[in-house]
Amino acid sequence: MNSKKKVSFEVEEEPEIHGIRNTNPTEPYRPEITRRECGECRVSAKLRSVHYGKYNEEDAALIIIEFKFINGVRTRYKWGRIRIAFHPLSENEDKAPVVCTFFPWKIFGKVTGETRNRSSGYTLGLSSLASAPVVASAQLTGSSGNQFVKENRMKIQGTTDTSSKTGRGLNVAEWTLEENTAQQDGIPQKFVCGVIIKYFGTKFHAETKIQVRTCGKWHQPIDSMNAWLLQAWPWTKDDPVNFDLSQVPKNMELPELINRDLAKVDEEDVKKLLAPLDVDYEVP
Repeated sequence: MNSKKKVSFEVEEEPEIHGIRNTNPTEPYRPEITRRECGECRVSAKLRSVHYGKYNEEDAALIIIEFKFINGVRTRYKWGRIRIAFHPLSENEDKAPVVCTFFPWKIFGKVTGETRNRSSGYTLGLSSLASAPVVASAQLTGSSGNQFVKENRMKIQGTTDTSSKTGRGLNVAEWTLEENTAQQDGIPQKFVCGVIIKYFGTKFHAETKIQVRTCGKWHQPIDSMNAWLLQAWPWTKDDPVNFDLSQVPKNMELPELINRDLAKVDEEDVKKLLAPLDVDYEVP
C-alpha cells in the first residue's frame, strides 16, 4: 500500500558575512575596510591613520591604509590592484575630494638575474644582483653567445585617476603590485599606502576595490586550470568608509603632523608613515 508523506523544510540563507557593514549609515572611521577569503587565500584592509590639516592653506586630510595579502600553502598572489575612490558623502554636493598626492609612488624589490637561452628562452639559473641600479622591473643585460640575462624585480607603481564620467577631478588613488617573475614568490604580504586629499564641506567617504591574480607556487606545480583570476568578488559589497571632522580615534591619530603643512610632507615623513618598510625594498 502506497502512502504519501508530507515533508516540510526551510531554506536557510547565508548571512552577508563577506560584506563589511557600518553600524549606522554615517559611522565614521570604520577600522575594518574589507575582508575576503577564497580557499586558502585571504585579503584584508584596515584604516590605520587619519589626520586633518591644511594643504597649501586648503582643507586636507592624510589617510593611511594597510593591506594584507595572505598566500595559501599551494597558491600565491602574483598580481594585485588597489583602487581607492573618494566621494562627497551627499550626492547633492558638486565637488568630490581631490587627490593631492599619494605614496608610495614606486617601490622595487631586489633585482634577480635570470639567465636564458636566446633560442628557446629556457631558464638556466638565477643570481642575485643586489647592487644593480633602480631602473625598471625587467630588462635585458649583456649576453654571451646564445644566452642573455634578464633582470626581474618586484614592482609597485602608484597613479591617480578619476571616477567622474566627464573625466574631471582626480578623486582616485590606485596602486598596482607585480611579483618578481623569476623568483615567483608573490607580491608583498603586507602593503601600506597613504593619500592626501583636499575635501570640500565637512564629510566624505571612500570606496576601496581590490583585484588580484593568484597562481600555484612555482616549487609546487599545479595544473594550469587551477590558476585563477579573482577580479569580480562574488560576495556582497562592503559599505564605504565615512570620514567627518569629528574626533579621530586615538589609535589613528598622527600627532607628529600637527601644525604641519601637508604639502611639505617629504620622503623621510613618508618612510615613517609607511613603517615598517621591508629592507629588501627600495624607494627610488
